[in-house]
Amino acid sequence: LLMVNPPAEEAIKTPPPPGNISVIVTWQDGDSDVDTWLMAPEEPAPVGYSNKNGAVWDLLRDDTGLGSHDQLKSNFENGYTSFLPDGEYIVNVHAYGLTDVLPLAVSVEVLINTGGSSMDRIYAGSVQFSAKGEELTVTRFRIYEGKLVRSSINDVPIKLRSGDK
Repeated sequence: LLMVNPPAEEAIKTPPPPGNISVIVTWQDGDSDVDTWLMAPEEPAPVGYSNKNGAVWDLLRDDTGLGSHDQLKSNFENGYTSFLPDGEYIVNVHAYGLTDVLPLAVSVEVLINTGGSSMDRIYAGSVQFSAKGEELTVTRFRIYEGKLVRSSINDVPIKLRSGDK
């Protein structure tokens, strides 16, 4: 029997990051519930804990703090876009339930897939809540023809969340 070596496999390649835009929101361990709210062109309504899937954004994790159903000790939420229509994108955070000592710092990172497995940072920083119920605009930016319009990045406040909760 003739044995032939199979061709050598290529090195394992890193898969591309999920989505076109990724948002990661983290805050200190403890029993505080911070909510992420996302808006994009072609979204009929903002995406957040009560509307986790939109036309563009999907909220993959809604963290409620140290609730009975949360097996992780770290607090984080994340969302991804499924495509990049032209227009304005908005990332807000809301202090839904704060039981920890105030002020509460929330770290946010917003990344855009620039092709393959590389990501560019749109925003990395933190915002600080001083009261329960506060909603803060972390960043707003525009996408044109699949590319970030760097000159459009701002944090002009705009409310996305509705309701009295």
